[in-house]
Amino acid sequence: MDTSVFDGEPVFADYFDAIHCPKFLQENDWELRKGSRYVLGIDCGQTLFPAAVLLEIGPAPHFQLAAMMEVTHEGAEPMSQFCPRVLSILTKEFPGFWDDVLWVGDGSVVQRSGSSGTSAWQEARKYGVDIKPMSNNLHARLGSVTWALTDWIDQDSPRFFICGKNCPTLLAAMRGGYRLRPPVGREATSKELLLPIKDKFSHVSDALQYAMMEAQKTVKGTGNSVRKLTYATRRRDD
Repeated sequence: MDTSVFDGEPVFADYFDAIHCPKFLQENDWELRKGSRYVLGIDCGQTLFPAAVLLEIGPAPHFQLAAMMEVTHEGAEPMSQFCPRVLSILTKEFPGFWDDVLWVGDGSVVQRSGSSGTSAWQEARKYGVDIKPMSNNLHARLGSVTWALTDWIDQDSPRFFICGKNCPTLLAAMRGGYRLRPPVGREATSKELLLPIKDKFSHVSDALQYAMMEAQKTVKGTGNSVRKLTYATRRRDD
């Protein structure tokens, strides 16, 4: 059986391997671009499947985006363990700039929880990391990724790439692992009420969303005119 096929409606139907993760990026690392900025979206608290996604915002004037690495965990892992593990990986893989990475996460990172009574933000601060809280509005989060998937810099250059080799869980999520909860009862008549299923694919997708909201502000704040290209029949107007 093909384990890459999922039941249910994908959250991001605008994702296409051929555009966002061609074969080259399924087999090779993402090449760093001089002049880029880096944002790490993190979804970790009192939750299963903590995840982080490192997003590169390419150099001006195009600011092309790339999800270049993920850090995930099967099962539960508190911030006190997840944060130093992420830092260790960043230090090893990117020794020249890891300390300049902007960390962003769910606005709830500042809320105290757990047996220790500390917040995920406080735990991260113990390791010298300051997590910027982002909006947890679902429509805003999903909209930022939909924008990245459907926006084009020019006719031949998509806004957003995923390095499938180093983001295998995120790639599976975009291919349909991140999907909507099946409609029940009255929800069957209103797609707006449907929510993504919470599992390992949702947490890595959430991490991407937090990073993408920050990246979207960077790109749209440049004042550059970005040409949009109509592609296929599933392009959305939003």
